[in-house]
Amino acid sequence: MTHNAPSQPDTTATESGTAALIPTSDSQQVHQPDSDTSSQKIEVRTVRSPWWEFFLHFSTFGIYTCFWLVARIKELKLLTNQPFKPWLWLFVPNFVVVQFFAFPALNKHLKKLETKFGINYSVNTFRLWAVAVISVTTLFWVTSKFAFPRWVDFIALIFWSGLFCTLSQRFNAIKQKCAQKYDNIQFKGKSSGYSWKEWLVIIPMFPIFLTIAIYSSVSPYLLEEIKPLPDHSIYASTESHYQLPIHGSGWREVEIGSFSDGEAELELAGKIEGSYFVVFKYTNQESLSGRVQDRIQMVETEEPSNRCREERRLTPNGINVITYVSCEGKSLGAPQLNTITIFEHGDELYELIGYISAPKYSFPEHAANFKQMAKEFQPL
Repeated sequence: MTHNAPSQPDTTATESGTAALIPTSDSQQVHQPDSDTSSQKIEVRTVRSPWWEFFLHFSTFGIYTCFWLVARIKELKLLTNQPFKPWLWLFVPNFVVVQFFAFPALNKHLKKLETKFGINYSVNTFRLWAVAVISVTTLFWVTSKFAFPRWVDFIALIFWSGLFCTLSQRFNAIKQKCAQKYDNIQFKGKSSGYSWKEWLVIIPMFPIFLTIAIYSSVSPYLLEEIKPLPDHSIYASTESHYQLPIHGSGWREVEIGSFSDGEAELELAGKIEGSYFVVFKYTNQESLSGRVQDRIQMVETEEPSNRCREERRLTPNGINVITYVSCEGKSLGAPQLNTITIFEHGDELYELIGYISAPKYSFPEHAANFKQMAKEFQPL
């Protein structure tokens, strides 16, 4: 929707090439140039309900927020004639340290406009908003480095989107007052709904992202637990003749099929979401070396960044060989570990497959316990 005001003669430009905004025809007093506005037409985004903005912030996991803030700073630069560098604000939403300096500066210039137009906005409200944004941004950093339930990010993103919607309301109030007072403010875009480019983002991204967010948040709690396995205990199967020592808290036996195709002998879920151990038993129709190479090839095909190391040792009775393989790499920037442990017992092969991926600072501790469990898988 475009706001077309009655045409008025342009004011004389100042030496710097700028002049005051042009007052509307019903203004009784001529507005004097104050070097913070331009006599030329100023295009700003049409005032739009923050609810429309919310879905864009949420659906893009905050990527839209960065570009949205750049656009608002461009508008603020036009309305105040301050030497903002809008492109620098692209980094403000994602960097906590920068926010400590950027938000007070933003508030300072918004407050000047609000005072000029008689808009009442509490300083305490701004402080509360700034603390909330900085806290959520910090939380995003923490969850990227340490292991947290995935629903934490989901809830944090909802708050994040809402917080920038409240900032949108503040900008909207200023633009509305500015358009009422000056004739050379021109709105562009829709006052409700989305542009076709925005629809191209919303239509696929919102349902996909919402589905992924909900599923990843609740799926760990949907596993059917059979029994918990305390730290320093030993899971022993007298029927299948193997044992698996437990290291670390949070391990539990879950229903067969939780991580496999239903052919496993045993499935364990770890404290870190998505981590598991699965035990398979095969009739000894292929060599141990052949099975190991097939598994290594499978891991390296699925995750080309993984690098595998193989170790071999004798079983406690000194008769058979236990092969242990660890494959380490990264998945979506987070370190990950795949383990393969295989040994022969009579006419059967027993195989323990393990997987864990965790944020950078949580990974070492959990990976150490994980490797110890994999290495100690052996005949009963």
